[in-house]
Amino acid sequence: TGSEGGSSDRPSEKGPEAGDLISVTGQITVPETATNPGQFDMKEYLLKDGIRYTVFADKIEILSKGPVYKRLLMNLSEKLKEVYESLFSDTEAGILEAMILGDKQLLSQEVRDLYQDMGIIHIIAISGLHVSIIGRRLFKRLMKMGVPVRLAALLSSFILLSYAFMVGAGASTKRAVIMFLIAMAAEYTGRSYDMLTSMAVSAVIILVRYPLELFSAGFQFSFMAILALGYLRPAVIK
Repeated sequence: TGSEGGSSDRPSEKGPEAGDLISVTGQITVPETATNPGQFDMKEYLLKDGIRYTVFADKIEILSKGPVYKRLLMNLSEKLKEVYESLFSDTEAGILEAMILGDKQLLSQEVRDLYQDMGIIHIIAISGLHVSIIGRRLFKRLMKMGVPVRLAALLSSFILLSYAFMVGAGASTKRAVIMFLIAMAAEYTGRSYDMLTSMAVSAVIILVRYPLELFSAGFQFSFMAILALGYLRPAVIK
């Protein structure tokens, strides 16, 4: 590893992949909860994603392989990381992996602190804004290439969903993906698109699966921003 290009230290052994059904033997523990006001609550943080216990695995056995397409996406992600780490320094590769693939493992604490002090920490996170821009640009590009509206809507929806599965999705990203799919459904059927209705549908879908997301700052800020845009945009246009 050096400034002339990083080398990957990931183990060569093939372990469980995304979507695999596994059997784990180990000691199960309950995540720690906050004992002081304002302290980070690991139990509450994990519970928002439906995780109630943690385990240090002594043995992992793969019972069955997951969906082929999901494995292909994960393999593509790993290949891209290898390319970044072979072409760039560890610092540059870490920033690219965080911005494009949502993987912050190679991102040093020094870089995190630097971006945070500058007030641009959101740049190195995959947000709903990034996803919305990617989806819309892709749809418009396909239309300019002469692809029929319905086919362009299907292709852009498929590609954006694949990207979301590959990089993982926080509340903001989930919201953006669902709203984009609703917008593409409107394009496909020739219907009009209403942003506030789309936002409400995405909120319901997310909260049915992850009810505790309601208390997440990321969820609240993301939806409040869209709510503000939905009410302020018509007034500004007028």
